[in-house]
Amino acid sequence: MSGYSVTFSPAERRRLLEIFPSGVCDWTKPGVGQRPLRGTWLTLN
Repeated sequence: MSGYSVTFSPAERRRLLEIFPSGVCDWTKPGVGQRPLRGTWLTLN
């Protein structure tokens, strides 16, 4: 919780940890509507 610029009360902190026990993001899953890249568009000649 130290990464936030706000101060949570003990009750708020408990509630957040109940709702998001492992954090907010699951980086192992793609985002909503996210598709794999179809190739690299940037070229250097």
